[in-house]
Amino acid sequence: MWDLLKQIRKDIKWAHQRIWKGYCDYDLYSIYDWFLEIMPCMLEKYKTTRHGSPVGKNTQLLPMTDEERDQAIHDEWDHTLDRMIFLLREMDEHDNPYTDDYMKMMIKYREGPIEHADGSVSYRHKDITDPKDKELSKKYHDEIKRIDEYRNDCKKIFFEEFSEHFYDLWD
Repeated sequence: MWDLLKQIRKDIKWAHQRIWKGYCDYDLYSIYDWFLEIMPCMLEKYKTTRHGSPVGKNTQLLPMTDEERDQAIHDEWDHTLDRMIFLLREMDEHDNPYTDDYMKMMIKYREGPIEHADGSVSYRHKDITDPKDKELSKKYHDEIKRIDEYRNDCKKIFFEEFSEHFYDLWD
């Protein structure tokens, strides 16, 4: 019960900070998590409630009626927004299929608990010796590397597009 009251107090404080500053101390803990949580929702809402679209790059040169041109511009802008939303979602954490097995395996190599002067507890891990465990560890870390590379590629493409269309994000 006490923990619930402490959490409610924090939530009220953070809500107050968001009202007055537009962000709160909790948001500062991980700005990229905040961005990846808020920005896709903002772009989706913008896409569904906007009243117009910026003039496209190629559509104004094509021979078409005004209605066809307007629709092509809206379609092009929808596609751009959908792509940015997709990239933001892909930049978020991805599951590593080896995580559960890896964490179970690492328990075998754990030493501790080690109590620290500040009251915290940590563990140390011995070197992995079993060949099957070494293979699982390699797969786990290779997958982390692959996921990180993919997320970074998505981030790079998103920010290129976001930068290109930054001044078009108004209604």
